[in-house]
Amino acid sequence: AEEWIGNAEKIIEPSRSDIEKAARLYLVMKDLLSEKDAQGLTMAYGDDPLPVPCFAYVKLRDEGVPAACEADIISLITMVILHYVTNKPSFMGNLRHVDLKNNTLMISHCVAPTKMAGYEEPALPYVLRNQHWGPPAGVLSAFVPMDTGQEVTVCRLDGELKNMLVTRGVIEECRDLEKYCRNTVSIRISNIKKLIHTTSGNHHVMVYGDHREEIRELNKLFGVATIEI
Repeated sequence: AEEWIGNAEKIIEPSRSDIEKAARLYLVMKDLLSEKDAQGLTMAYGDDPLPVPCFAYVKLRDEGVPAACEADIISLITMVILHYVTNKPSFMGNLRHVDLKNNTLMISHCVAPTKMAGYEEPALPYVLRNQHWGPPAGVLSAFVPMDTGQEVTVCRLDGELKNMLVTRGVIEECRDLEKYCRNTVSIRISNIKKLIHTTSGNHHVMVYGDHREEIRELNKLFGVATIEI
């Protein structure tokens, strides 16, 4: 907890108690990963006595442990794949909004790694916030200002593990929209209309860099069809 507080650029709502609760959960997760010899994790949450794991997930992703929100196994598998292909953590989130005229989409969630550029690269700054649901206590999250102008790859693996949607984009803006999830990334892609008519669901996973070629090659090995937008 001291480390998280000391490295934060700013703390807005969370109390020290909130930060300590999330830190305890983080340590429990680390123990479980070690005990099970696991490469990643996801959990259902939101009920007492557990706090939401948002900032614990931030730290795990920064350490090279894919951690998916809301017990989403499909997104977790995608994050594991991208972890090994790119040597970077990834951001997953909801399709918050699409702009057909300007070919932009918004991906929004409360868990953004600070090591988006790579595990060995300098961390992005972060501001400790309450997760967007607000109280009860133990709702620690963070706003991480991802880099505008950064090239990214956005993926969505379908529920039957037969197809993966892949597209390239560029970050135009990263904001904390207050009423929504703490990190909302606006991304310009080539054909937003085709994406929304092709995608198989809500959660999408984003990683820094253009990794379409590596993903296509890996999908061939797995027998997964690549749907490129």
